[in-house]
Amino acid sequence: MKPAQTYFLIMLITILFGCNKNLEKEVITIEKGKVGMIGYGSLMSKASMEKTLKRTYQDSVYLVHLKDYQRSWNFFSSVLNPKRDFFYSKDNDTIQIYNRIMN
Repeated sequence: MKPAQTYFLIMLITILFGCNKNLEKEVITIEKGKVGMIGYGSLMSKASMEKTLKRTYQDSVYLVHLKDYQRSWNFFSSVLNPKRDFFYSKDNDTIQIYNRIMN
């Protein structure tokens, strides 16, 4: 099978069976002291994510479906100083983040 045909077949199977609304969804509980993050783009590849983080990633990874999701541009940090404290800002409140995040 040609590479283009293989790629098309993989994409077709992913589209047809990737998002089945009839499956019962597992509720993800985030441990106290941790923060959940939705990865997109290059963060969906573990190898690419580890290259960005400059370390191996050993925590949990879940495939999730977001209902009524709206992207928010509410985080800024300088990647030039990775030893700096990072915070997520929402509604005049802040949550400290213990890892570098790109948004």
